[in-house]
Amino acid sequence: SWHRDVYALKSLNHFFGKYLLNEINPMFIEKYKLERSKNVSFRTVNIELSLLRRMFNLAIAWDKCENNPIDKVKFYKENPSKERILSKKEEIDLKNSCSEHIKPIIVTALNTGMRYGEMANLKWKNVNLEYEYIEVEMSKSGKSRIVPINEELKTCLQELKSNYFV
Repeated sequence: SWHRDVYALKSLNHFFGKYLLNEINPMFIEKYKLERSKNVSFRTVNIELSLLRRMFNLAIAWDKCENNPIDKVKFYKENPSKERILSKKEEIDLKNSCSEHIKPIIVTALNTGMRYGEMANLKWKNVNLEYEYIEVEMSKSGKSRIVPINEELKTCLQELKSNYFV
């Protein structure tokens, strides 16, 4: 996100800010990696290096430099994040503890696996209760996709629509 890039940029600027593009080389970037990894996770360092790579790619496109020194630098290997699956009791507790205006979002997330951005961009025209599906117009891949609706979600969406949108 933009906020994440601003945070990363502060660290990059602190380390590389006084140097010209042609003075930044792979060895210098490796030094940055080592110094930075003493204070933050490998993932954070990789995010910062990705931003630096993007900046160099833009500089190349704008004819400000000829090559990208990051191309010769290996990123840290990151541990895969653990997938957390709620138990049936945790699902029930979550639905019972959330406020009524949040419940349809929770039920949609639990029953479809849709991403937050996909749910946030949903419109009623994308919901087909008769044929029991949701059309996600813009998924992460940039393509539309169809997500089936089960009975629990269908009931929840019917109540939502009749209470607030009819």
